[in-house]
Amino acid sequence: MASGAQVRQLSEWYTFRDRGAVLTFLDRNPAVVEALLSIHGQLMHFFPGAQIFLQIVHDHEIPYHDKLVAFIGIPTATRDSAQDAVRTLLEFVVQWRQTVPSVVQQRLGLNLELQSSESAVKRDDSHFLSGV
Repeated sequence: MASGAQVRQLSEWYTFRDRGAVLTFLDRNPAVVEALLSIHGQLMHFFPGAQIFLQIVHDHEIPYHDKLVAFIGIPTATRDSAQDAVRTLLEFVVQWRQTVPSVVQQRLGLNLELQSSESAVKRDDSHFLSGV
């Protein structure tokens, strides 16, 4: 179960989409809480200034197998910047997978949310590229 201090810290670093669902998931998955607390600095190193959104994603093929996905919001002006972001995410994921337990890898996903420079942070204007 996530402590109040942990939830406050996560709330400062991440934007929760459907806060209640995210908090319920975090309460049931303490290893994911620890991973999110430890991974934030690394994410900011790879994606300086990125806004990171936490959202529950339901796997419709496997009932009751929800996953928390950290969508890394990246403003992209060109196709090259989008490709750079994808390469950076893949580099990050390779390193990250070597350091976290498999249970965390199964319950926590990383993804890019590419945003056009003229759009606000809205999922409708974004493209999703799977990282994990």
